[in-house]
Amino acid sequence: MSSRYKLFAILAAVLVAGAAIAAVLMNGGADGGDDEPSAILDMAGRDVTAVADMDVERLIATGPGALRFVSYLNCSDLVVAVEPREGPAYNAKSYMYAYGYDDTSRYDRSIGSGGDGLIEYPEQLLMLENVPQVIIYSVPSASLTSQQLAYIETAESLGMRVVVILELDTMLDGTGSLSEAFVKQTTLLGKVLDREERAAELLTFIEATLGDLRARAASVSASEREATAYIGSLSYAGAKGFDHSSSWYDPFAILGVDNVVTGGSQVVYQINMESILGAQPDYVFLDPTGYSTFIANWNDGASAQSREALMALTAFQEGRVFMTMPFIWYGVNFDNVLLGAYHIGTVMYPSAFGDVDLKEKASEIYTAFVGEDCYEDMNAWFIENRGTPIAGAASL
Repeated sequence: MSSRYKLFAILAAVLVAGAAIAAVLMNGGADGGDDEPSAILDMAGRDVTAVADMDVERLIATGPGALRFVSYLNCSDLVVAVEPREGPAYNAKSYMYAYGYDDTSRYDRSIGSGGDGLIEYPEQLLMLENVPQVIIYSVPSASLTSQQLAYIETAESLGMRVVVILELDTMLDGTGSLSEAFVKQTTLLGKVLDREERAAELLTFIEATLGDLRARAASVSASEREATAYIGSLSYAGAKGFDHSSSWYDPFAILGVDNVVTGGSQVVYQINMESILGAQPDYVFLDPTGYSTFIANWNDGASAQSREALMALTAFQEGRVFMTMPFIWYGVNFDNVLLGAYHIGTVMYPSAFGDVDLKEKASEIYTAFVGEDCYEDMNAWFIENRGTPIAGAASL
């Protein structure tokens, strides 16, 4: 791919991103009439204009993905307490390294976590040395349950404002482009946390990166394009074995990879082993979060996922099994989505990705998302705690 072509693709993506971001900024709330500004609505349609008008100095982020979005907008200085699962045992996440949320001298960890994290018992937040003004609360659906509404009502009766965001399972729409929900959510948090410029900067970077990935994918040779792939050991509510996958995997979707898992749920679920063996994927990728589970099954002769069973796959016989970037860990790692797409591209489509240096690309992406290159730290954690690097050929 010529450098002129790649530059054109990136510039076009930036222009598209600017138009998309501008559209969201212009249509981010309900009309307040010709003489009144539009209200700012959170992802559940609640009016949070008052939060945007505040000088927010103290907040907490609770629920899958909440602290991730706050961190992407460089708001760690506002965080006063973190959930137990946002600690050193959950280090597949770049923001853990960049902001050291396990540092108790900076972030309080004295408050327990229930099913809905820190908001489940909002009265406990009043015991913090620095009581939060705002709670960023992530939920699975914009249609709030009666229980979630009760949590919010209690928190706001105690003087804390709540902004609802969504647990986004993907950053993409159905075409592999950045989704409206992702843009809207990032823009919303930019408004309420006074980080609008940072939100726009991040969205522009992501769209430009997606543009480069799509341009490279479009130039893949016909022979390479015929290859199929499987992603295994995707985590979901904990580490999982080889047979946990999904019909929708963001890095595959970005590149247009022929995923052998079709239909079914787009979230992670258990795949029938016979269907995997029958599909004979040309390439197998493994999420390192589930590698120790994978190896335990691999070494167990009685397991349906043992070495004896999996060696029926040509990809295992011929050494086309690779680790790739940690995907889900308390929500989707969106920076790892992009880096994972580049890594998979270098493995499956060398004609279009042969010039990519993974460590250089990691430095670029992590710095854009969290202000720090944390690839080596993350890789070292996985080697020590999961027995594998986060990229490269699987050690079997």
